[in-house]
Amino acid sequence: MPVFALLLAGGLTVFWLFDRGIPGNRSRPWWLKVGAVLLVIVSVLAVYWTIRVGHSGAEAVWLKIM
Repeated sequence: MPVFALLLAGGLTVFWLFDRGIPGNRSRPWWLKVGAVLLVIVSVLAVYWTIRVGHSGAEAVWLKIM
């Protein structure tokens, strides 16, 4: 989980630093658009991994009780 969080935080910081220097009336370079798509994929993976870890942890705790 920390791996996905670090990838997301680092990628978002780099994306923000590059994107903020481009005026709104200019189009974004192709590599910045690819970076945005990769950030979306990493964020979906982070959400999936959080749910997976939470579910397996809840099963480990509650399975013997119920």
